[in-house]
Amino acid sequence: MNLFHLIGRYFWALGLCVTAYNYIVGMRTLPSRGLSDPRASPAAISLRRWLAVGSALPWVVMGWAIVIGGVPNIWYFFRPQDRNPYVLAWFATLIVLALGFAFWVFLLEGAEKVVVLQPVEFKWYRAGFRGTTSGTVKLTVGRVKLFAAIGPVWIAAWTWLVSAMDAPVPK
Repeated sequence: MNLFHLIGRYFWALGLCVTAYNYIVGMRTLPSRGLSDPRASPAAISLRRWLAVGSALPWVVMGWAIVIGGVPNIWYFFRPQDRNPYVLAWFATLIVLALGFAFWVFLLEGAEKVVVLQPVEFKWYRAGFRGTTSGTVKLTVGRVKLFAAIGPVWIAAWTWLVSAMDAPVPK
């Protein structure tokens, strides 16, 4: 079995491993935080779990499609125009998650919750984050809202692009 075949068949498992790693690393940092830290609150832990489930869902759908659904490998996911129901379910999962996140951010004050509870650790981003003045919080809330607004548009544009390029499927 060559590496190309292995990646094509089990890429979904790699996605699940990365999701699990991020969740575990985030949960391991909790004991080092004090009880007064909002990042260690029950609300932050619940939010971290929901984000982990949301991040894992597309990989579970893809794994189900490849292992049980008869989709031979990941490369078939670049051909939604073939109307394979498992591939379409994967794209639908991405769209529903992006729309759900945007709904939560804009209508249920999700951006503020992300900024206050910080359920995701970004080591590379945190290095430039200095203090929690009202200006930095407003800027960060704005960034979360921007990414939530771009998400559904990005997924729709990416789906159209993948359909339009008519990629050949490797044998």
